[in-house]
Amino acid sequence: MNDRRIKTVELHAPSLASGRKRSRNRSSRMHPECDAPAHRSTARELNEEGPSTGMDVVDHCAARIAHDLNNLLSTISGYGALALRQAGGGETSRCIDKVLKASARAQRLTQQLFSLGRVAPNPDVPVYIQGTVEEALEWMAITLPEGVQLQTALQAEKVRVLADETQLYQIVMNLCTNAVRAMEHRGVLAVVLDEVSVPFSQATTHGSLLSGVYVRLLVRDNGSGIPPGVLEHIFDPFFTTKPASGGSGLGLAIVSNIVRALGGAIDVSTEVGVGTTFIVWLRASGSDPDAIGTALLASNHS
Repeated sequence: MNDRRIKTVELHAPSLASGRKRSRNRSSRMHPECDAPAHRSTARELNEEGPSTGMDVVDHCAARIAHDLNNLLSTISGYGALALRQAGGGETSRCIDKVLKASARAQRLTQQLFSLGRVAPNPDVPVYIQGTVEEALEWMAITLPEGVQLQTALQAEKVRVLADETQLYQIVMNLCTNAVRAMEHRGVLAVVLDEVSVPFSQATTHGSLLSGVYVRLLVRDNGSGIPPGVLEHIFDPFFTTKPASGGSGLGLAIVSNIVRALGGAIDVSTEVGVGTTFIVWLRASGSDPDAIGTALLASNHS
């Protein structure tokens, strides 16, 4: 990852214990992917209609958007391919090629929108997660406000997970976009990717982990933080505190849905006025449940 806008530094993810930190209040500012009282009516009305109505409506809206978006992307891809043939090489061709790759990824994303509210089966093809994270961060760096610095520490180059690359891309982009909005376009966005051995089964703030080897993706901001009354709703569809700034309330809902479908878990630690850290846990490919715990138990009895 050679983008000069991305600063690689020695960052460290919190320990398993520190990942359980609860929120502490210092102000009344809210995180952008959470819904302020004035904007809760849509989600509340959907939930009152039935337990699955909310995600059913998401499915319907997503399918309609995906259809229109796919048509636009086809146009972009067509003109992009024509421009690439006429560019004649050089930096212009390289930039057009990146546009075409992004368009192709977006077209694959539209296919996932058709099943946004459903839990898809876990893919059986292992992928190297760091390459996908690096690609997402390169695109993220292009759109970062001038006041936001991106710091990364990616140390999982040889680790694979059972996941779809587009899903992994969505996780990174949604978490980073959410973090930038929380900082109100000024601060430090930190992204850490590493491999962690979990010695025994344990709970996270959203889900649970069996013992084994996991990939840990950490996204930290030093923004507004999340008040306790809002924290419990951050993964609800349509829940957003800042719709005026482009928040749809679907970013974290999509992340939660994907991570759950992949058999992973999420930790959230936050302090109002200080910042928020999201940690996504995904099992490394080839890691058997309780394998590490069994090995540790055997060694203790030897």
